[in-house]
Amino acid sequence: TGVLRIAPAATAAITNTVYLARHLSNAGTLVWQSGTIVLTNVAGTDAHLDNHATFEIRDGSNAYAPCCTAHPTITNRPGATITKTTAGVSTLGSGGSELINDGTIEIGSASTLSVGNVFTQGATGRLDLSLAGTTGGTTHGRLLVPGVATLDGTIASTAAGGFEPSDGDEFLVLDAGSLSGTFATVD
Repeated sequence: TGVLRIAPAATAAITNTVYLARHLSNAGTLVWQSGTIVLTNVAGTDAHLDNHATFEIRDGSNAYAPCCTAHPTITNRPGATITKTTAGVSTLGSGGSELINDGTIEIGSASTLSVGNVFTQGATGRLDLSLAGTTGGTTHGRLLVPGVATLDGTIASTAAGGFEPSDGDEFLVLDAGSLSGTFATVD
């Protein structure tokens, strides 16, 4: 009913379903290889995944973390990184959840990261997408947000696999139910 903490320089790998009460705080490396991270609410406190370091999402299937009855929050702190570079779709969050990005989110060229409901990127946030073609989720990274995406900070792209964009190429890298704000910087 407290906090599970992953210490600096420590690594925790999740390869099956893991049930945790209330809060997961990562200050080391959290590797989500497969399975489900289930965070549950305790005594009226919403579940929370707090990333202060490195969170690698390696699962290429539809999986959910956290998954609970209320509205869990996933916070990527300044200086922290969430990476999704394996092919396929991974879902971070459940129906009412919010992903707050004040660090860096890296999405690979054949990868899609889906957010449970709401995405908020702060002024220190950075969304990095790899481009190896013009087809979202297949040849370039993509972020899916069923609800509101509130934008600030930086959006950046990197060409991958020898791909060179041509004038007129379009890339749907963010698909949201609605948008608020704009990225302050485009790299």
